[in-house]
Amino acid sequence: MPQKFIERICTDLDKQFQQEINKVIFSYVDSTEKGDAKSLEELIDFKSHPFNSKINSIQSEITEVNKVIISVERKLTSQYKKSVEENLNKYQDLLERHLKNKPAEVVKPESTLSVEDKMSLEICEEKIKELEDSIDVHKDELLKVNSDIDILQNSVSDINALESEVKQVNSRLKQVKESFFSNDTEFYIQYTTPKEKIITKIEESKKRKNELQLLLDNLEDPNELSLYKKLDKEKNTKKGIIAKSDAKEKAYQKYIDDIKEWELRKAKILGSETSDESLHYYKSELERINKTYPSEYITLKENRDSKIKELFEEKVKISNVYSKIYEPIDKELQLILEHMDEKVEFSVNIVQSDNELASNILAYVNHSFSGIFSGRDNAFVKMNEYIKETNFSDLDSLLDFIKKVLTVVTENLDKSSDIIKDKEGFYKELCCLDFIGVEFNLAYAGRELLELSPGERGIVLLIFYLALNKGEEPLIIDQPEDNLDNESVFNKLVPCIVEAKKRRQVIIVTHNPNIAVACDAEQVIHCKIDKSKNEITYTAGSIEDKFIRDRIVDVLEGTEPAFSLRRKKYLFE
Repeated sequence: MPQKFIERICTDLDKQFQQEINKVIFSYVDSTEKGDAKSLEELIDFKSHPFNSKINSIQSEITEVNKVIISVERKLTSQYKKSVEENLNKYQDLLERHLKNKPAEVVKPESTLSVEDKMSLEICEEKIKELEDSIDVHKDELLKVNSDIDILQNSVSDINALESEVKQVNSRLKQVKESFFSNDTEFYIQYTTPKEKIITKIEESKKRKNELQLLLDNLEDPNELSLYKKLDKEKNTKKGIIAKSDAKEKAYQKYIDDIKEWELRKAKILGSETSDESLHYYKSELERINKTYPSEYITLKENRDSKIKELFEEKVKISNVYSKIYEPIDKELQLILEHMDEKVEFSVNIVQSDNELASNILAYVNHSFSGIFSGRDNAFVKMNEYIKETNFSDLDSLLDFIKKVLTVVTENLDKSSDIIKDKEGFYKELCCLDFIGVEFNLAYAGRELLELSPGERGIVLLIFYLALNKGEEPLIIDQPEDNLDNESVFNKLVPCIVEAKKRRQVIIVTHNPNIAVACDAEQVIHCKIDKSKNEITYTAGSIEDKFIRDRIVDVLEGTEPAFSLRRKKYLFE
């Protein structure tokens, strides 16, 4: 450990300091718990894998809930309600005008057609009715077939995704098998899926879709199977028969056609609750806006909150993984340092792990609109205020933070889509909790590392290297007393050096007498340089050796007179 080593890594708290501490922590993990992990980071990843998988699943669920919430929010805006009301009025006016334009009734006259033409007309009208009904039936069938194909194809996609996941799991299980089970043991997830049946059904549905499209061909030059072509043919036949009748019969037949067309148009205007662009749809939608959507919106947000709680609980489980890993070294630490008043302590917390949280959230916000985040500077002040007030390890505080930020949406739903550029991304950033993580904190004398001076951080690091590190290779340290007062050297550093001496050779370059003497060095090496000759000489011996003892007094104590003077001053002699 060179002279500047401790100073350098103590100013790099994010990386190297953590890495050095992690090495020591990992050495205390029971070998039976390590598995194949080669570092603390790998071990934590391995132990946290089940919870991270659950986190990914919950995040997907939250994303789906957010999509529905966004849809409902759009329907709760005054603009949407106004649009529905306008369309409802439009269709009511349309219906009123349509009712006024009902064709005047024409009484069926005595037909002047021949018996043969009457029969032909009846047959023709029956065929027309059959074809029209058949077209309606086949349209409904085509609609269902298209929907079925979408559902079936989505099912295949789901199965493909599952097969991919199972393939990855089986790959890991193969390693488990090779490590723990004989080669003749089947050790993989076996499963069956209806995938082939579904694919066959998709092909059948597509074939039927093609058949229906041929039957419903309504182009300018339809194919021979087209029901529309057959319908046109029957209608032309009917026109030919009616052409033979007198004016009264023609007028009646026109009335029949007109009233049928009028009824169809009326039915289309009325529509249904589920069909878009109809009177009943807009009437039902307005009722849903006033009664259904507000309560649905509350339920959806409660559901999202519930998912966020589940997500947080998985993060807590990961923090428990950390705690269990740190438990052995924490106990050892307290035993070794029981003589010290100022303790080194571990704690594991859920914390804000994204230092760019404010920027990442506000990137979705248009600051030109009035509201809590209006104005870029004001927005950052407000967001940082919210962050500072939040205890991210407390679920209630976290939910309160999310609720306060979401006020940017809920305080004015009418403008929320203008204020938030990408609601789906905004909600994902805020509700999927990627901005919080699990971290361990190392505290010394009740203060966290960031609050410590470089010297105090150095003490913490040296405690780990000297008292806790299980390595047995020789340890060479250049001037560990840098940035430390003599009291700290004697009370904190010396006990750790003594502890390290029990299992490894410790070589220290120092100018501090406490280290050489109080640590009861087995061998002291005195170094002297003659600059005129560019010559360095070394003398080695124990403290009991008079020459070495004199050199200690001269170099470390500042000579015998200086040492005696200090002694007299302290004793007031």
